[in-house]
Amino acid sequence: EGGKDWNEKFGVTGISNRGISGDSTDGVIARLNEIIHFSPKAIFLLIGINDIYNELTPSTDYIANNILKIIKRINQELPETKIFLQTILPVEKKDYKEKIIEVNEIIKTFVSQSKFEIIDLYSIFVNEEGRMKKELSYDGVHLNEKGYLVWVDHVKPTVLNLVNHN
Repeated sequence: EGGKDWNEKFGVTGISNRGISGDSTDGVIARLNEIIHFSPKAIFLLIGINDIYNELTPSTDYIANNILKIIKRINQELPETKIFLQTILPVEKKDYKEKIIEVNEIIKTFVSQSKFEIIDLYSIFVNEEGRMKKELSYDGVHLNEKGYLVWVDHVKPTVLNLVNHN
């Protein structure tokens, strides 16, 4: 949600930002019919940090399996839709470092054995201590404008390639 208008950021049209502040993998699963209804050309999925922050979430396996459930269902119902799964970003709090790495490893392993594509945002935003680079976030979790510019720069070639191959 904090990314606001991705069309403006990429200099294109036709992008719908479906991000919701505080969302979880269960929330995305509950709303998948809304996404599927519009048959998008591509989906860029980044979800999971709120699940990790939620002490009631059963496990990292639960989070990773929910993420995989989302992309499998989209692929099943929209086989022509390209799916780009983005790794969970690091955060400042070291308590969450291992959980983020665990979920990212599970989804990266699955994606490497499938037709989906992974966009490794984690490696772009992580510092040498395994935390969010301070200059890219205003609170250690949420990106600031500079952080969004880094994200856009990293993903822009993929987005432009989709736009130019209509």
